[in-house]
Amino acid sequence: PPPPAAGGGGGGGYSKTANLTLTQGGTATYNIAATATSTQAGNDTWFSNSGAAPTLTSQGALAKGGSLGPPGADAPGGAGGASGSGVGTTKFSGGAGGASVASLSGGGGGAAGLNGAGGDGSGTTGGTGDNGSGGAGGAPTIDGSAGTEYDASHGSGGGGGGTAAAGDGGLYGAAGGSGGTSNGTGAQGLIGVTYSSASIAGVLGQMATDARVFASTRMIRY
Repeated sequence: PPPPAAGGGGGGGYSKTANLTLTQGGTATYNIAATATSTQAGNDTWFSNSGAAPTLTSQGALAKGGSLGPPGADAPGGAGGASGSGVGTTKFSGGAGGASVASLSGGGGGAAGLNGAGGDGSGTTGGTGDNGSGGAGGAPTIDGSAGTEYDASHGSGGGGGGTAAAGDGGLYGAAGGSGGTSNGTGAQGLIGVTYSSASIAGVLGQMATDARVFASTRMIRY
């Protein structure tokens, strides 16, 4: 029998909070979703001045992870990380995964970014990152491209291509494609901070996609 098919994973969302207040000598906590296996849905990426995941923009920024694509022939793709569930003054949703086509699994959704939402996967092809400004989505079995719109090595990635053996999501935040014999992995998340010499002026968080990531929590002094 043909290998089981599944919808592609959803891409990670994007959130930015401007003019976040930090206290000199205090501690900021952040959580970055890392590359993971195909069995764990995407966690959130966030930056906070409260010691925990923020729930208000006065506490920081939080970008939502995408969802796993359900198994089955002609199954829909997983949802991208929803802007409505994020925390930030600017928020965009990750792209949805592509639907499986008969026995062929769907491509992953693209990561959202500063220019807009991530592109949806289309059948076995991955979605583009950052409203078309990020990495390109992968063709079937091909990895999604890394984004370079922030600088030469950072941006919102494109989703990995699907089919029987799927491609990985591109850096940063894109979903891997689903595959019957092997699933692509999602790219890790990304946090960027912009600041003046006197105070932090802004913070943005971008979630890694693939609906299959885990995260670690770290603390930094400032």
